[in-house]
Amino acid sequence: MQVLLFAILAVEIKRKAPTIHTFLEIIRCRWGTTAHIVFVVYGFLTNIIVTAMLILGGAAVMEALSGVSVYAASFLIPAGVVIYTAVGGLKGTVVAEWLNVCVIYIALLIFMFQVRWVGEHGIHRAAPTCAGKARCIQGLPVLVSTCCPSPYTSHPRDCLPVP
Repeated sequence: MQVLLFAILAVEIKRKAPTIHTFLEIIRCRWGTTAHIVFVVYGFLTNIIVTAMLILGGAAVMEALSGVSVYAASFLIPAGVVIYTAVGGLKGTVVAEWLNVCVIYIALLIFMFQVRWVGEHGIHRAAPTCAGKARCIQGLPVLVSTCCPSPYTSHPRDCLPVP
């Protein structure tokens, strides 16, 4: 619903003000310079917050997957982006994004097939063979949460690693 609303809004704005490109220009035309400056500051603060959240989220994933420090990952992620953008320009950025999407799809396929065809040597000794059984797969998260509680709990039970 929101996408449709903003698509209609964008068409109407382009129809009434064809030279305006950003929401900040709309604010300057409608409410003046003071409101424009306030919204520029809000826009910059929002961009800083969102960028920090994305970098911190990526750093947390890198820490969880490889054990690298969050501080080091928080530095390496933007440094890598700056390097491949500076070297490759827009083409390098597009190729890097395309490769990232390919990696994500391959990881999703691997996890999908691993969950779909988990065998009797799967997550826990009590886990039944789930090959091709949707109801069994739906019960696996409950089974794993009961047999393998969070590492922050006091008594983790015996769980076999996922093959």
